Amino acid sequence: MSCNNFTFSLDEIKTAARENRLLSLEIEPTLRCNYHCPYCYSATNAVPENELSYDELTDVITQAKHLGARKIVILGGEPLLYERIFELVDFIGEQGLVAEMFSNGAFLTGEKAAWLFRSNVSLVLKLNSFKPEVQSLLTGENSALCKAMNAIQAARDAGYPGEKASLAVSTVICSANVDELEDIWRYLRDNNILPYFEVITPQGKANENSWLQLDPHKIKSVFERISKLDFDEYGHEWEPRPPLVGSRCLRHLHSCLITSTGAVFPCVGINEAVGSIRESYLKDIICDSEIIQDLRNFHDTIKEPCGSCEFSPECFGCRGATYQLTGDWLAADPICWKNQDRLDCISRLPVDVEKFIPHKPPMRMIDTLDIIGEKKAVVSLLVRPDNIFLDENGRLSETVFIELIAQAMAACDGFSKNAACDGMIIGLSNYEISGSAGKGDELKVLISKNIKFGNWGVVSGRVEKNGKLIATGEIKIWQS
Repeated sequence: MSCNNFTFSLDEIKTAARENRLLSLEIEPTLRCNYHCPYCYSATNAVPENELSYDELTDVITQAKHLGARKIVILGGEPLLYERIFELVDFIGEQGLVAEMFSNGAFLTGEKAAWLFRSNVSLVLKLNSFKPEVQSLLTGENSALCKAMNAIQAARDAGYPGEKASLAVSTVICSANVDELEDIWRYLRDNNILPYFEVITPQGKANENSWLQLDPHKIKSVFERISKLDFDEYGHEWEPRPPLVGSRCLRHLHSCLITSTGAVFPCVGINEAVGSIRESYLKDIICDSEIIQDLRNFHDTIKEPCGSCEFSPECFGCRGATYQLTGDWLAADPICWKNQDRLDCISRLPVDVEKFIPHKPPMRMIDTLDIIGEKKAVVSLLVRPDNIFLDENGRLSETVFIELIAQAMAACDGFSKNAACDGMIIGLSNYEISGSAGKGDELKVLISKNIKFGNWGVVSGRVEKNGKLIATGEIKIWQS
């Protein structure tokens, strides 16, 4: 997340992606927040007990610097509630990096704004409406509009925007403020403030407040109206495309998020941990992450209809919204208006595995691929009466659990490639049986990919019935 995705050139972004480097890093020093925004990506305002220490934060910032990062984006929670925020900003500057802070502005006094400006911190403040009741509705704070305008004024009085410290305002596009967006845009342009308008990601509290969401055609209308306004009145020309108005989101190619507890997410919207900085170096996490590598190679991995879109060379929609709506970080963006006549082409988990595995009846036993994650997946099946591995008592042969693990891996790989791939089991170890299954039982198969080297891999699997483990093992496989 950054208020200006054109901070880096497209060539710099492509190089960072190709070389597994960073240009920016997003951090959450704390999840503490004084607001209760109904669209917040966090489902709760509860603060984890094990948030990163100051030393852990500075260590990961140093690691990011060594990976080529030039900018540290400070998110929250509310960053100004972090006790050592000014010390952290000083550290970022001492490393020769620039800082960008997203703040709701409620605690931004004139003194703090002046200090941040002198420290060359770019500010992104929150303003969703000029109507007090709407701004309050979208923050959960009765005096939110007054605080937002005071924060903007404090920043301007401190010297913002400056040559080395920009000022931006973050605004969500939603049903509550859709009739005001053009007025807010004009206000920001007239005051030399960068507008950062974005579509709500359907996660966290936003899922509890679906009334905020606009349908894709209304979102398209908003983008097109503002695009026309921006060109006619201010001379800015840009092509409307989600999820950011007048900008683009390519941060998966050059950035990632460190949560307040040290988990590494590809972004706020793809809230699937690909590692932890408390367990591994950031460089190793980036290089080893299946999700991050998929996203950095999106030209080869992104699915239709996004894959053949005219904008695909430098756009892949909102990966966060896509993941939340489909369960698949590589699916086409279902909220992009360009995809609305081809929604039937976009798979949403859970999906039938029939077209994703080479097995045919009666060998095909698994039914649906339910969940995919960082090197893991979950599939489901019903043991049917015609299953060829049932004995005369209606019980499954114990050897069949090995095949279930292999079929689960085939489904995961086939879904990723959007095509069935051949493969075979070439080894087995640590196989243990702790229960049984039979006709009519519903089973879950959970797999995790331990090693991947070319076409060879090692996969751990467990088979569960009613939440209880009945078999576990590790298979060595070859896949075409």
